[in-house]
Amino acid sequence: MSTKPDDFDVAKTIVEALEPFEKQEKEKIIRWVCERLEIAQQPVGQIPSQQEIRFQQTQNPTSHGQGKDIKVFLSEKAPKSDNQFAAAVAYYYMFEAPSNEKKTSIKADDLQNACRLGGVSRLKRPDQTLINAHNVGVLDKAVEKGSYSINAVGENLVAMTMPSSTGVVSAKSKKRTSKSKAKKKQA
Repeated sequence: MSTKPDDFDVAKTIVEALEPFEKQEKEKIIRWVCERLEIAQQPVGQIPSQQEIRFQQTQNPTSHGQGKDIKVFLSEKAPKSDNQFAAAVAYYYMFEAPSNEKKTSIKADDLQNACRLGGVSRLKRPDQTLINAHNVGVLDKAVEKGSYSINAVGENLVAMTMPSSTGVVSAKSKKRTSKSKAKKKQA
């Protein structure tokens, strides 16, 4: 029979594991853990005054609805596959879009629209792209049929591993087929 570990020992382990990270990264990790464990994060500290809120809004224009343009966002993230593209689009609409465009889930039409607005070649089967992204674990099925939302794995992929300065060329990944490899070997 195993015994439950002491709460403070667990907290100490978590604090030690998070020490090498910057404050913003720590907050993301804690949010992902809370989401994974299906617990609500409790706000820490006091509620900001209206004056503090107004100051924050003047310092951060995205806080009052002027989010990042999807074309700029996609070029910064430079997805290298359709699955990464789907995760980036879902992330954009969840966290980066202007407030009037924010969505908790995306559909095939949203992917096609992101291709158009982002200057990326259109997907042949955007519905299948969403299914594939779900199957590899970066999107979860949402309530409405055919809609998907980004999960903690997808958030981590987009926020931590995809930043790039190379820019988006295409939503399609370039894969060399076995025939082209064989031809190259013969040459």
